[in-house]
Amino acid sequence: MTSNQWNNFLHSTQGRYKTIQQASLAYRFRNIRGATYDRVIECIPQNATRRSLLPIPGKVTQGVEYKWRDRQDNTIRVRIHGPDPSAPLGSNARCGWVVRVQIAGRWLDYKGNFHHRNIHNQSSPYYDAKAVNDTHIPIQSPTGFI
Repeated sequence: MTSNQWNNFLHSTQGRYKTIQQASLAYRFRNIRGATYDRVIECIPQNATRRSLLPIPGKVTQGVEYKWRDRQDNTIRVRIHGPDPSAPLGSNARCGWVVRVQIAGRWLDYKGNFHHRNIHNQSSPYYDAKAVNDTHIPIQSPTGFI
């Protein structure tokens, strides 16, 4: 990324992000909706650790998680997983492969917005079913198992 591209991105978001780390992560993962697995992996730094997600019968059976820390020691997680048959009908998580991006407990959606960590908890004041769906960003199914 050139400094001009970065400055244009920051200008276009007009103070939307609380931290430069959030802005940087949103920039890194912009335009990944509908992307290939390889395109998503290009967004992940080489120092990230990789682990396979444990298959859960009746839920997600394939997937990986990448984890690293940024310069301010925030933990960043990127989870890429296959369909979840227990997710709501018609949801991104149920319909195909998705990527989830999290920094310091906040979830990134496909539009570049960050959401509170408790958007999934129906008893939380932060519960937001639309945000849950939007933070499960659809990607193309990988060829072969990752």
